[in-house]
Amino acid sequence: MKKSRISTVLNIVSMSVSLMVFLVLFAQVWFDFSFNRNFNDYRNIYRYDVPIENDVWEYSYDHVIKKDVIEMFKSSSPDIVAVCDYADAEIMVLDFKMCYNDNGEIKKYDIPWTNTDTDFTDVFELEIIAGSADDYNRMNAALISEDYARMIFGDRNPIGEVLSLEMFQYEYPIVGVYKTLPENCTVINGMLINDGGIQDTFIACHSAFFRLRDGADPEEVLENLPGAKPGSRLTPIAKSHFLSDLRPGIKQTGNRAQALILLSISLLFLAIAIFNYINFAIASIPFRINEINIEKVYGASRVRLILNQLKINLGICLISFAFAVILMEIVAGSGFAAFSVCSLAVKDNVTSIIICLIVAVIAAAAGGLVTALYSTSFAPGMVLKGEFAISGRGTAFRKTTMLLQFILSCVFLICGLMISRQTDYMVNQDNGFESQNVLHMNTIYYNNWQDFFYMLKENPQVLEVTAGDSPMAEGLMSRNQMMSKDNVNEWYSVRNAHTSYLDFFGFELVEGRFPNEGENGKAIVNETFASTYPDCVIGSKLTWPSEHEIIGIVKDFNARPLMHKPEPVLYIIGDEFTYADIYIKLSGDNIEETVKWVTETLGGLFSFNGDNLPWVASFLDDEIENMYSKEIGQSELITDSSILCLLIALIGVLGIVYFETQVMRKEIAVRKVNGATTWEIIKSLLCKYLFISSAGFLVAVPVSVLTMKWWLSGFADRTDMPIWLFLLAYLIITALTAAVVIIRSYTAASENPVDALKKE
Repeated sequence: MKKSRISTVLNIVSMSVSLMVFLVLFAQVWFDFSFNRNFNDYRNIYRYDVPIENDVWEYSYDHVIKKDVIEMFKSSSPDIVAVCDYADAEIMVLDFKMCYNDNGEIKKYDIPWTNTDTDFTDVFELEIIAGSADDYNRMNAALISEDYARMIFGDRNPIGEVLSLEMFQYEYPIVGVYKTLPENCTVINGMLINDGGIQDTFIACHSAFFRLRDGADPEEVLENLPGAKPGSRLTPIAKSHFLSDLRPGIKQTGNRAQALILLSISLLFLAIAIFNYINFAIASIPFRINEINIEKVYGASRVRLILNQLKINLGICLISFAFAVILMEIVAGSGFAAFSVCSLAVKDNVTSIIICLIVAVIAAAAGGLVTALYSTSFAPGMVLKGEFAISGRGTAFRKTTMLLQFILSCVFLICGLMISRQTDYMVNQDNGFESQNVLHMNTIYYNNWQDFFYMLKENPQVLEVTAGDSPMAEGLMSRNQMMSKDNVNEWYSVRNAHTSYLDFFGFELVEGRFPNEGENGKAIVNETFASTYPDCVIGSKLTWPSEHEIIGIVKDFNARPLMHKPEPVLYIIGDEFTYADIYIKLSGDNIEETVKWVTETLGGLFSFNGDNLPWVASFLDDEIENMYSKEIGQSELITDSSILCLLIALIGVLGIVYFETQVMRKEIAVRKVNGATTWEIIKSLLCKYLFISSAGFLVAVPVSVLTMKWWLSGFADRTDMPIWLFLLAYLIITALTAAVVIIRSYTAASENPVDALKKE
């Protein structure tokens, strides 16, 4: 009875951990697949996507257009309930804070914000918990999320309070507080500001969202849209998150392949939990099977015995799930949560937890039914003689469960190692420019750069200084603009840069030359630009908005993550442009003191209303790593999960080995009496389990290869799958399995054979 209780406790522990990982991973899957489904009547909300006029990009569509085009869409069809404008092209500002005058004290807050128009609330129908959406009809009126309203105003009513944006003189009176939206939606949580219907005819940074009437055909609506470009589409917002052909906005699109991998891994953990339960149930059979068959002798039906065991299974599952939810809440407050793309707090995942509970109960019932059918399938006579464990059916059943568990563990471990390898490859890849000890600072556009450079170079720890109008580590957002070449509109990634920029970053010149100091307006392009547009050779001229002669071609570099192909890049070089991104190369000595000196020296350079402008400083290496923050987080998550998977699987192996040694006690004792050594007995058991683990590995290899090839296909630049990685996984599985088997077998083989025979 004591051993049975120990088995039950171990079972609950392993199931709790397995179910916790299942909950954590599934929460992230649910985050992606339920994106934008929180809005009322979301099935009737669409976004207008416009085709990109370039067939060499990985993106075929963009979602930002000019505001005057959106105004043309309104009232163009009786099927349109409302059309709204939502600024969605890096307009969200975090560098400049929102200011609140609290009885003469100016308080500043980091609040994400964006512009919309009056019709926004008719399309998305936010839940207004204070104030009224009807008042959101005038220029600069603001709606603020519940969380940010509480952060700034506490329990006070925020309606009528005024916030202002640092650096701008506009005031934003708050007319409504909306219930904080889940993060898995397009609309930001922060401040929504009515732009007053300003007709912006130059900058394409506005997204058009449509609410259609029930039963409306979006294709018919699209055909009647005035000013709609050929090839445009109306995309349901519930399907917009996984579009791989769309340029990202403020909130990045999801990766369906990664989401499906996380879903597969979460289900694998659930399967491992069930296999573990089966293994522990098998391990406890020697202690319970006599009781089961005595009940059979006294007339208990097999159905009744199965139902009794299913009740026990359900109880273990519910207890384990309760512990798993508690563990999830603990994980949500730990550093592990940083690897997640969503909140792991229980209150934020009620729906996904309920789904997981239903799936877990069904899976546990299926697993429990298997063991119940197995334990009640033997004739009482066979059980009382102790022959049930060595029957062919019993042996095959145990080997099958072991094999499946080894297959799952091997697949998990191989995929975890491969994902970690690809992540390391991306982070450590040569990006084609120098980034070590390079400090990046961002501020407002500044023109008098020569004096600025001389001031910084007064410090001997500052080696070089340069500037440009875009960050070197751009992430997913690209500064692409449309230019005219030979009266044809084409897309490039256009950047302005100081004359010293190319030398500063060590760009490799392929053809032509770099501009000389003071030689303004010359153009440098990358290899992809030159190969995409073969007419743009050295000496040719582009016009945007003035004439720029191409004088050099540089080797491609990675300003964006390696998931994306290199894009055509055009640098316009000169000293007369305004720049917002400053780069400072430090010597490497006394870096902290030098950074402090730089920020203090520049702190008083720019001011607004008596306040110094904020300087946001970070090292370029860190920015490059941040481009892969999601991939790094998922890699860490999967690596940690694979370790847990392996440990849980080994606990299941321990249960099976314990069962085997219990039913073989008499056989072991007889062999020892006949002269077998302890090592010979251990060896016989070890060979059997190593054979099963090896068979599981052989099955897992092709499954892992196919899975990883599919996953790697989402990266434009990817690493290989070396043989040593598979051998490493095999050695880890084999070594840990051998350790578990040897430890348990040694205990059984070391027992006094006389004691074993007496007990038999």
